[in-house]
Amino acid sequence: MNYMILNSSASVSGRSTCPRLIGPKGPPHDQLRSVRASGALKAPYIDGSAALQTGGNKHGLPTDVAVAEISSSFAQFPPGRMLFYDAVDVMLELSKGTDMESELAEVKITPRSYDREGHDQLISQLLLKTRGHLDQLDSRELVSVLRALASMEHQPPEHWICELMETLETRITDLDTEEVVSSLSACATLQVRPQLSWIEVAMEQLLDTTVLSSPTTSAAAVGDGVDTPTNVPTLSALDHISVIQALATMYTVPPQRFLSCLESLSIQHLHEMPLQSLAIMIQSYSTLGYELSRPWLQALGAAALPHLQISAPKGLAEFVSAVAKLRIRGSLESLGPAMMEAVWSRSALLMRENTILLGSFTILVSSLGHLHTRHGIAPPPEWLQACASHTEHLCSSMKTYQLAQILQGMARMRITTLPRFTTLALTTRLLELMHKLTPGQMASISLAFSRLQLPPSRELSEAYRQCIEAFDLRGLGPDVQANLLHGMATLKTTPPVKHQLVILAATYGGMRRANAQDVCSVVVSLARMNFKPDAAWAENALHELRQRLPAFSSVQLSGVAWGLATMGIIPSKEWISYLEVGSVGKLSCFSSK
Repeated sequence: MNYMILNSSASVSGRSTCPRLIGPKGPPHDQLRSVRASGALKAPYIDGSAALQTGGNKHGLPTDVAVAEISSSFAQFPPGRMLFYDAVDVMLELSKGTDMESELAEVKITPRSYDREGHDQLISQLLLKTRGHLDQLDSRELVSVLRALASMEHQPPEHWICELMETLETRITDLDTEEVVSSLSACATLQVRPQLSWIEVAMEQLLDTTVLSSPTTSAAAVGDGVDTPTNVPTLSALDHISVIQALATMYTVPPQRFLSCLESLSIQHLHEMPLQSLAIMIQSYSTLGYELSRPWLQALGAAALPHLQISAPKGLAEFVSAVAKLRIRGSLESLGPAMMEAVWSRSALLMRENTILLGSFTILVSSLGHLHTRHGIAPPPEWLQACASHTEHLCSSMKTYQLAQILQGMARMRITTLPRFTTLALTTRLLELMHKLTPGQMASISLAFSRLQLPPSRELSEAYRQCIEAFDLRGLGPDVQANLLHGMATLKTTPPVKHQLVILAATYGGMRRANAQDVCSVVVSLARMNFKPDAAWAENALHELRQRLPAFSSVQLSGVAWGLATMGIIPSKEWISYLEVGSVGKLSCFSSK
C-alpha cells in the first residue's frame, strides 16, 4: 500500500532551535561514569519538564515501547522548545557503550541554537531503531509516535511512514475520538496523504456508521429540527476544525456521507468558534468541493456577526476571503443581511481610520469583488467613499500583484466613479510599476482599467505600448492575448506597422486555442485599432469564428459583425448561410455581397 508524501523535503519546517547538554565536561560516557560513581543512576528525565520512565534491551538500546513513550512525552512540549533532541542524542550515544547496563543516565538540557541538518539526522537515527518493529506497538503508541513527529515537524522517510500507516490501519478500530483526530492532524502536518481506504476507516471510527446511513443526519434534517442521535460520538468545536482542515490540507475527499455528517454535527459548535476558525471551516469545505447547506449557512451568519462587529483587519479580510469561495446551494442570502452589513460597516470604519494594512486591504477588495461577481452583492456608497480614500492612501506602497488584485476587485464591483485624486494615484503607481508587470498582470490591469472607465493618458498609452512590444505574444495564452489587445484598444494605442504584423502572427495561432469570448475580443480590439489584416489571417479568423458561432451571444455576434466590417473582411455567402442557421434569433446585422 502506498502513502503519498506531499512534499519531498526532508523537514517540514525551517526552525533551527534545539537544546544543549549541560553538566560535567567530557563525552556522554564520562558523564555516565561520574553519575554511576555517585550512585545517582536513574531512569532519564528532561530537566524536570517531563519524566520519561523507559527501559532498554540487553544491548542498552531504547526499546520500541520506550521510543513511543519518549515521543509521546515530547508531544507535551511547545514546538518552539526543542527540549527533546539532545536527550535522545545522549541516549543514543550512551547506548553505543559496551560496558553499560540497560539503564540510561540522568540527562539535563537547556535550549540553544542547533543546526537543522543535525537535528534531522538525530531524529532519523531514532526512527531507524523502530523500523521493522512497529507492529510491536499498540494503537495508542503508534498514534503517539505519529503525533510526536508532527510536533517536531520532522518528515520521516517514505518507507518508514508507509510501515507506520499500514500498521496503524490494522489497529485503527482501537482508537478513540481524540486519537483519530490526532492521527488525521498529524498526517496533514507531515504532508502525508493516506490511502482513501485508510481515511474511510478512520472516519467510520470517528463517526457512528449507523447514523451515517440514516437520512436524519443530513444537514437538511438538522435544519428541520431533527435532533442529532445520541449514539453519535461527541466532537468538540476544535475536533471539527482539526478534522476538516486536515482533510483539506491532504486534498483527500472522503465519501459524501462523512462530510454531510460532519456538517450537520458541527452546526451546534459554530457559535463557539472565533472568526479565524470559522474562516478555516469555510475554506476547508470549499477546498473539498462540498456545498454547504442553508441551515449551516444560517448558523454561520449568526455565529460570525458578533465577531465581525469588533474584528481586527486581518481576521476580517480572511473571513471575507473564505466566504467569497463558498460552495453553496442557492444564494448567499442564507447568511443573513446583518452579516454583510457588519462586513461593510466594519471594513469602512477600519479604512477611514487607516488601520487596515495593504496586505489585508488587497485580500478584502479582491474578495468583495468575487462576491459581487458570484452573488451580486454590491457595496454601499459610504463604503465606496472609504475604499477610494484608503486606496489613495496606500497606492504608493502597492506592489505589482497588489495593484492588479485591487483594480480587479474594484472592476468586479463595477466601481466607475473613482475620485479624481484616486484615479491619478492609481495611474501614477501603474506607470511606476509598468516595467515590472508580467503579461498576465498587465492583461488583468488593462481589463480592469477598461471596466473602471478610467481615462487614458498619452504617457500611459505609450508606456503600455512599449511593454506589449517587449512581450513574446506567441508564447502567451489566448485569454492573455485577448486582454492585452483589449487594453491597447481601450488606451487608444496604435502600434507601429512592424508590431502590427507581430500581433497578427500571434493571434493567427492564438485563435485556434481561444474560446468564443476571446476570439470575439480579439476581432473587436483589432478593429478598434484600425488593423487591416491580410487574406490569410482573415480566412483563418472566419474559420475559427464559424466553429464557435453557436456559443456566441447576440452582443458578441454584433461585435464580430462590426469588427469584420471595420477591418474590411467580407464573409462569403456560404459563411453567412451557416451563420443564419446556427444563430437563429441572435443576429440580424450581417449582409454579404
